[in-house]
Amino acid sequence: MRAAVEVMGEDGYEGASIRDMAARADVSVAALYYHFPSKLDLLREFLDEAYDVTMARIERRLASAGDKPAARLDVIDNGCGVPDALRESLFLPLVSGRANGTGLGLALAQEIAREHGGAVTHASRPGQTVFSLVVPLGGEHG
Repeated sequence: MRAAVEVMGEDGYEGASIRDMAARADVSVAALYYHFPSKLDLLREFLDEAYDVTMARIERRLASAGDKPAARLDVIDNGCGVPDALRESLFLPLVSGRANGTGLGLALAQEIAREHGGAVTHASRPGQTVFSLVVPLGGEHG
């Protein structure tokens, strides 16, 4: 399975051949066809397995999240960082660190997150700034 995924990743679904997948897996073409009659069957099996693994991981995470599970999205930037002068006012309307910025993006993002019981935060140092959007799961919001 891993060999097939590697070949499809390199050559794309259309460009990958059963022969190349079998060679990468060090099995005969006949053996591969015995288990997977077509590339599509192999792809389906991979997707089914990936779905099962992903769902199991999500269920474990939710079980360990406690009473208030939340979704988190991190956006990471490798620029010069947020200037010290802007750190306290960064989420206020019309505040921007860019010459052509409107200062509305972060203010709106923070307001929308708060309306859904969440928040936008940031941590910054030269070479890396992380903006995190955290919203509770379960549909309860203000």
